[in-house]
Amino acid sequence: EREEIVKMSSERIIKRMLGILDEMELAVAESRKMNSAGGVVKGVEMILTNLVDALKEEGVVKIEAVGNPFDPLWHEAVSFVETDEVEDNMVVQELRKGYLLNGKVIRTSMVEVARKTVKAGSEPPRK
Repeated sequence: EREEIVKMSSERIIKRMLGILDEMELAVAESRKMNSAGGVVKGVEMILTNLVDALKEEGVVKIEAVGNPFDPLWHEAVSFVETDEVEDNMVVQELRKGYLLNGKVIRTSMVEVARKTVKAGSEPPRK
């Protein structure tokens, strides 16, 4: 029982840290685009690396989404893209990363999912 309480506590703290992780990744990406803040980017990257390493040590693993079939247990579809370039129901873009904590989904990935292009005048497939 005590071990379960510790796990629940860790999960709450880690969920809060995932928001910080998102913001740090965004800061690094935006700073790289500017190309003028090299020292700042290096510093933020070092902090980001330390945060990622700390989360990994606690059992946090990123959910791999892009290129995998959509799974509602791991992904949250926020939009669909009509395309014939990839198989139907495949994740084509990740808008927010999802994570597992010791094998349990603690945050789903927000994703964009492929749908087959519907030809004009044809009926969409029924499921």
